[in-house]
Order: sequence, then C-alpha cells, then structure tokens
Amino acid sequence: MEEMNTEEHEEVESSSPEGQAGVLHGINGRSLYLEFTGLLLGIDLSRMLEDHESVAAPLNFSLYLGEKTNFPMGMKHFKLGNKLYLLGGAILDEEGKYIGGSNKVFEFVPNHSCPEESIKECDMPLLRAPKCSLLVAEVRNLICVIHAMPYKHGVVPPKPMFEVYDRNDMEWRKLADPPGIVFGHYVVGETLFIIGTEGLFYYNFLSKKWTRADEARSSFQYSPIELPKRAICLRDFQFGKDFHVMINVQQRGSPQDEVAIYALVLNKNGLLVCCQELGQIFSGVKIGLVKHFFFDLGWEVGDNKRMCAVLTGYGYDVQSSFIACVSIFNLRKLDNVALDNLPYPSDGFFTEFPGNTLFEVTVIRERICSLGNQIDKPCIGDAFLF
Repeated sequence: MEEMNTEEHEEVESSSPEGQAGVLHGINGRSLYLEFTGLLLGIDLSRMLEDHESVAAPLNFSLYLGEKTNFPMGMKHFKLGNKLYLLGGAILDEEGKYIGGSNKVFEFVPNHSCPEESIKECDMPLLRAPKCSLLVAEVRNLICVIHAMPYKHGVVPPKPMFEVYDRNDMEWRKLADPPGIVFGHYVVGETLFIIGTEGLFYYNFLSKKWTRADEARSSFQYSPIELPKRAICLRDFQFGKDFHVMINVQQRGSPQDEVAIYALVLNKNGLLVCCQELGQIFSGVKIGLVKHFFFDLGWEVGDNKRMCAVLTGYGYDVQSSFIACVSIFNLRKLDNVALDNLPYPSDGFFTEFPGNTLFEVTVIRERICSLGNQIDKPCIGDAFLF
C-alpha cells in the first residue's frame, strides 16, 4: 500500500453532547476517495477523527488506482444500495495517447490490504455509448449519465449523449440529447439541471424534453455567488417541505486567495431564495486557485446534518504545492427558522442572511493535506464517500 504523508491544519473539538461516539457516528468506517487524472486516492476519515489528541498525526492517502493500470481515466461513480460502481472514462494506449471512450461499468470494493485489486469486473450492463468524459447524477431513482465537455478536443459526441439506468428494468435507456456542450450540473429534488454552452436547462422526465431555465438563472444574479459550474454534481438535501440546500464555494479577496463557503437555499423549481455564508468552514485557508470543491452528506438525524467537504487547489505556503483541505462538520437548521414560510423570489428579490441565522455550523475536524509534487495532474474528476 502506497501512502502519502500530509500535514494537519486545525482540529476543532465538537461541543455536541453526543460525545466522541457521536462524532464518529455516520463517518466511522468510511473513507473519502479523490479521483485525479489516472489516480484514485483514499483517506480514512475514522482515523482523522480518532486522532483528536495528536497535533502531528498525518492523514494517509492509499493508492487505489494508478496511472500504470489498465482502467479508463476519469471514471465517475454511482451507488446502488450498499454497492458503488465506476463507469465511463477515457482509454489511453501505453504511450498515454487517447484511443476512445469506455462503456464499461466496474464495481468498487475497497481492499485496504491490496488497494490495486479494489476495482473489479461486474455483471452490470454496458453503457449504450462509450463516454470518455461524463457527468453522473441520481434523479427519481434513475442513474443519469450525460456526455460532458470532451476529454480531448475533436472528440465526436457519442450517441446517445444522455442515458439513464432504470433500477427496475436493470438496463440503460437513451433519452433526448442535451442542448450544446455540457460542463456542469446539479440536482434540486427530482429535477436535473445542466449548465453548458447554450445556458441553463432542466430535464422534464414527464415530457421527456429539455427546457431552458431562465428564471432559475436570473435568481442567482442578485446573490454574491455564481451558478455552480463544477464538473462534479452538487448534491442537495432537503430542509423543510419544498426547499433544498446545496453547498458551494466562491473565491474572493485581492488576490483571490480567500475562500467563502455558502449554504444555498433553493425552492423545488431551482430558484435561489436565500443563502448564508458558513464562515467557520475553511476559516483562514488561503488557496491560490480552487480547482475543485466537493461535499457529501455523511449522516443525518432530523435537522442535524453531518458532512464532509473537500477543497483542492494551490497553496501559498509552498511554491507550486497542491493541497487538499478536508473538513468534517455539522450543519443544523435553527429551530426558529421556518423555511416553508419564505417567499418565492421574484425579480430583484434575494436575501443573504448573516452567520448563524438559518443554520448553526459546528466544525469537528479540519486539515490541510499537502500533496506536493506527488500529483502530476492535479485535476479532480470525481470524489465520493464510501
């Protein structure tokens, strides 16, 4: 097992009465996986939490997929029950030249004693069309796969560009191709939004058509943040009856070396209603260029959400040093906040709430992991908890 040492940034003890057992609940036994170009690295989050008394305890990255393996580069993940699968990606020859896209699906079974054997062939049906660059989202109990901005210029878009895996039929079905070239997406409730060269669209699973979402786009123009444009799907989670929350990051300052994390509150139509800056997360972190932001919901009980967030980019402390910032935190909706009574936005309406107005944030652990020169191509294609 190959390991990469990292440096600890900060440790914040939880003030929650649930104690250390509660801190580990929902994260214990799980790892965070980061898929770089040709590499899949794993971080043991249980170890990160248990090392609360050690100020020098490093995080260890286990290598699960290396550049010398025969698996496609840039595979994306999806989950079915308690299983995790990887699919798609670009196929390269021995000299690293692009050959084509992959339509294969692999099962990911973490093998900590022999990580390189964690990716296995499985009996899942092949994609209808190979996709060298793709976006994956789960909507309406369907696994949605969309061809995205090509891995290599000049790549002919596959047919179909958009297909879904139906858990009931256990097969891939083709749907209407998205307009233009897609480079980002997010999900609100049961609606899939895409961002591309033709603008912001959403897919109607009843009419089976793509519809321009101009109203949703305009609701962002009065906010301090931009529409999410990351290649990784921003997962939403429900707060209240008809509202959903996503976490997004913005860079600011001069130079833009400071990061601000926001909780975005959207209604079921994808319109941004309000937001709150979560100033406790990655507080004081200076990063030269944010390459990727990811978060996932690890565990929830009622209004208490346990989350893991990752921010990657270039740090200022070491020249050309690529860093990954990992944060585990609780996000809880305050009892006196009735999101269901918030008005729907209209032209000119937007509310940015100050800290601790909508949500209470408790940071449990945070660390900055310096990867140095061990990552040749620091561009994350996927990230997941498992």
